[in-house]
Amino acid sequence: RISSPGGNAYDGMAIRSMLLSHPAEKVCEVEGLAASAGSIVAMGCGKIRMHTGSAMMIHEATAVIGKPCSADDMRKVLAGIETLNDGMASVYAERTGKSKKKCAEMMAAETWLTPEQAIKDGFCDELVPGVVKVAASFDLSAFGYRHVPKDVAVAFGAASLAAPLFTAEEVDALRE
Repeated sequence: RISSPGGNAYDGMAIRSMLLSHPAEKVCEVEGLAASAGSIVAMGCGKIRMHTGSAMMIHEATAVIGKPCSADDMRKVLAGIETLNDGMASVYAERTGKSKKKCAEMMAAETWLTPEQAIKDGFCDELVPGVVKVAASFDLSAFGYRHVPKDVAVAFGAASLAAPLFTAEEVDALRE
């Protein structure tokens, strides 16, 4: 059962790997939100079910740099983020049958999926009908998500959503 706004992507990858290596049948129930690392965890299950009103979100990795950094430090962080993005795109591609490039594009767009869209795109196997009252409230602004659908923000109690740490243009400039 997942209702998570995400967390450390490497932790999500490790949990996914542990799930995959266990011989039991694994069924994931997305009851609220499976965002970011929460969506990676879901990919470790043989069957993924999403409840009516739930959502899944995939996006590129981000980093919070809590100290002064040189340009070389920033390039190293960027290289680490790009490596992680490549790994996450591989995980999504393996699950969905989409190309790694297509999954990377979806991640770059910060894609929010309803259960129906997740089924269509191969991220989910079935819809669990019936309304689920979200028991958890997350401050989604703390995660820096850029494209939270209004209904998701309202459902999870997000009063306001913060701007991203870097704009897409700033990230492109760092890559040059």
